[in-house]
Amino acid sequence: LTPKESWIEIVRVINEYDNPTRALRVWKSAVVVRIKANDTGRERKAVITARSFTKSDQVTLIQSAQAEN
Repeated sequence: LTPKESWIEIVRVINEYDNPTRALRVWKSAVVVRIKANDTGRERKAVITARSFTKSDQVTLIQSAQAEN
């Protein structure tokens, strides 16, 4: 399902890091996302899937409902 108003935005895809560290090799890539605050009163979930040729992987983001004061 695609929400009427998007609460998660893909900001950019990193194919190769500019300044690798020992813990992160140059050939590692990433997806940078921006997530809006959850003021819906309900938990919400998103699944991000990345594919490259015949390989794919996915991550599920679960955002709890914000507690009311």
